[in-house]
Amino acid sequence: MHRVLDLLAVTLLAAMVFATALSARGAMPADAAALLGMEGKTYYLAYNLHGDQFRQKIYSANFQTPSHLIPWGTEVRIVRVQRNFLTFRETASGRQWGYWFSGRTRRAVSLKEHLGRLFIEDIEGLRQKVAALSERDRDGIYEGRAMLGMSRAGVLIAMGYPPEFANPKDIMQVRDWLYWLNRFDRIKIGFNRQGQVSSIVD
Repeated sequence: MHRVLDLLAVTLLAAMVFATALSARGAMPADAAALLGMEGKTYYLAYNLHGDQFRQKIYSANFQTPSHLIPWGTEVRIVRVQRNFLTFRETASGRQWGYWFSGRTRRAVSLKEHLGRLFIEDIEGLRQKVAALSERDRDGIYEGRAMLGMSRAGVLIAMGYPPEFANPKDIMQVRDWLYWLNRFDRIKIGFNRQGQVSSIVD
């Protein structure tokens, strides 16, 4: 009988500790809770990220902020997932960033799908893909911006995915991609029939 009571006490204590941890994070929405398995894991960036260096923030709307470019292939570790953002750390520099989930992103796509395009495990496959791109593509990737003559694949690695809420789902089949420079300004990347950048309008 005493053993049963001891077991119940231990179980109850564990449940209380877990509940306290969840309470500290705030009520966790289902889409954010689905990301908890990423905590503590190491990934590589599938494309350049444009970070707000002063706030140490990156936004799921993929604002093309000019203050700091985190290159594709950077090794990162997911530190913590919270209700409205996750924190990751660059392995080499130790710099830590908050990746914030916008409501419009959440309504357009699941966070798991959205982040699955950004945080990848197969870095060798990505390196081979970049090596096979044209010199023009690699120049744009290095600078973190679109350039005339780049391919769709090159633009994706240079600038990241255009925001899901402002573009068709199958972006590889459309002629124009719309990016946000910030909350107010936009930039439109146009592609010709050969799939190369033919116009950049901001």
